[in-house]
Amino acid sequence: MFNVDDFVKIVLTVSCAIALVGIAIAIMRLLNKVTVTIEDARKPIQNIGEVSDMALNDYKEVRGFVSDSLGVFSFIRGLTGGGKKNQKAEIEEEEDLQ
Repeated sequence: MFNVDDFVKIVLTVSCAIALVGIAIAIMRLLNKVTVTIEDARKPIQNIGEVSDMALNDYKEVRGFVSDSLGVFSFIRGLTGGGKKNQKAEIEEEEDLQ
């Protein structure tokens, strides 16, 4: 009925099938790890976007504060007339240096 050659063929076929299933399981685990790694990498990138938005908003607030402060100082300097004398003195100093 069964000789040794037939038995060896069946064992070889079963072992190849088991090896293919093992390879498929290894590939699935690898893909799962890659997917988890990509998801973990996306979180810091999203956080960087949020941090840059916060920094931009802070920059806009500071820029507005500085602009308002300079406006107040220039208004005060205009009332006191101190700006014209300083500008003339600076121009004369530059001419003397040249």
